Amino acid sequence: MRTNIRHAEFKRRSVKFGVSFFLLWLLANTEAKAQPQDFWKPANGPYGRDVRALAIDNTTGHIFAGTFGSGIFRSTDNGVSWTQIFNGVSPNQPTEREVLALTVTQNGHIFVGTNQRGKIFRSTDKGSSWTALGNGLTFFSIRSLAVNAIGHIFAGTIDGGVFRSIDNGVNWESLKRGFTNNTIQSFAINPLEHIFVGSADSGVFRSTDNGDNWRTINAGLTNTNVLSLAINSAGHVFVGTKGGGIFRSTNNGDSWQPVNTDLPSVLVVYAMAINASGQIFAGTPKGIFRSTNNGGNWTAINDKLPNFDVRVLVIKKSTGDIWAGTAGGGVVRSTDNGNNWKAMNNGLANAGVEALAINTSGHLFAGLDSSGVFRSINNGNIWARINTGLTNAKVLSLAINRSTGHIFVGTDGGNIFRSTDNGDTWASANNGLTNNRIQALAINNSDGHIFV
Repeated sequence: MRTNIRHAEFKRRSVKFGVSFFLLWLLANTEAKAQPQDFWKPANGPYGRDVRALAIDNTTGHIFAGTFGSGIFRSTDNGVSWTQIFNGVSPNQPTEREVLALTVTQNGHIFVGTNQRGKIFRSTDKGSSWTALGNGLTFFSIRSLAVNAIGHIFAGTIDGGVFRSIDNGVNWESLKRGFTNNTIQSFAINPLEHIFVGSADSGVFRSTDNGDNWRTINAGLTNTNVLSLAINSAGHVFVGTKGGGIFRSTNNGDSWQPVNTDLPSVLVVYAMAINASGQIFAGTPKGIFRSTNNGGNWTAINDKLPNFDVRVLVIKKSTGDIWAGTAGGGVVRSTDNGNNWKAMNNGLANAGVEALAINTSGHLFAGLDSSGVFRSINNGNIWARINTGLTNAKVLSLAINRSTGHIFVGTDGGNIFRSTDNGDTWASANNGLTNNRIQALAINNSDGHIFV
């Protein structure tokens, strides 16, 4: 007897696919015969990549994307295609593939910070080979990275403060003098080589002597969980916070003022970038915002942005193109100053596919961990997002009633949604549910009973 697709075995740990997920032909035809070795074929999407770090080599134009779970990918053709170049150096250390920070030095060397404690990874050949470095790093994950004008590298850690290397990453020294918080979430360096760091819950610290000493500079900063930093050509410093929006300092950090006009309230600002014209871009869970007047007011610029949860922003100096990394939507690019965005994900892995189902017409449905539901009506060649009415995009499970064609989606925190029109629209179906994290769904097709 054909049973419904979505069962407990399709839980998170067994359905995390790279680049794209594979077509599950046996689910569509339980009487399928043995197939040759090319039975599996990669499908073109859906894309659900969690990109936590981006860096651009402004000499070669190569773009590097760090994902949380699938290492690093490189594009040599302005994002048209991507190739995985780093998947950790130790097969049994998955935290090496959880990339949190990326930077490229003036001589093209790439440095990577991950959740692997006590290690930084370096490539001196544009990503072809990698070396693990960590002498002096003591059991801390690397949350942020920066390089100053003379090639000194600074690493911000989780619980370990700031470390500095003056020999291209071979050796590291701890720089704790003046710190009251050891979790460093962001860096910025101004033209005077003053270093600013954003910390978790202790605000901003500044060093004017290459990191030897630090001073807290929080006057007027009413939210001290600092996620991002950016500095414009005039030396004005901008701070993005977790829940307090954006603050600006026009006096090298001595005092701060909120600059949140036209921004949503209680805004989390994961990333900030400033272009050559001084326009400021802020990446948030509610999309990307732009200010053309030094933070005086902000405008949402989310046209064609496929995923609003923006975690990182970088600007390519040679063209002014803006690149954004998202949590679940991969990499997007704007070539017109943020007015329009285009997904650039061909070959980029880390698709968080949590659930799959196929209906009696052969239509495929994929549930993603942060991007909702996708549908393919042509055997997986093309996918379309179908989230109308789906108010929670963290999909954990899928099931289809083969008698009626009704589709049921289980989510993380949003209970169950039902579609009676092949996924075109969704409505909640939660009466009587007492737990809103739906990890598995099954339907008895003989009587239509649904089990959660």
